[in-house]
Amino acid sequence: MTDLLALTDFTPAGLSALFALTHKLKGTAPVGPLFPGDELRPRLDVFSSKPLKGKTLALLFEKPSLRTRVSFEVGVYQLGGHSVVLTDQEVGLGNREKARDVARVLSRFCDGIVARLFDHAELEELAEYASIPVINALTDKSHPCQVLADAFT
Repeated sequence: MTDLLALTDFTPAGLSALFALTHKLKGTAPVGPLFPGDELRPRLDVFSSKPLKGKTLALLFEKPSLRTRVSFEVGVYQLGGHSVVLTDQEVGLGNREKARDVARVLSRFCDGIVARLFDHAELEELAEYASIPVINALTDKSHPCQVLADAFT
């Protein structure tokens, strides 16, 4: 599987493999806080495995977000990667820039796209024209990353 647009993109075996990988990555986390109060906030160095080392992910946010943006930015960093945050003001998806053009441009410079959009059809168009994985960080149709996080916990 290259894209994650909806939960239906997973087979049962694929979902089991994802959760096994998640358990493995979380198992590499150091135990215990470094400083008083650390247990209240995420650690930025928790993973010894860096599967995103040398990778850049575009975080495309048409919808503003606090938790989704922070969790993806911190997660990409913890896994060794770098993120480029693009808001609706910079991109103007569907107005200034067509989804297919955004997909093609980001595919040239990035290794993946995480998109939080209003219109699910625009997400599907991004995925159709991107040559890199596209992850749905929320659309008007679904929020698969939230469901997966809830199911994992």
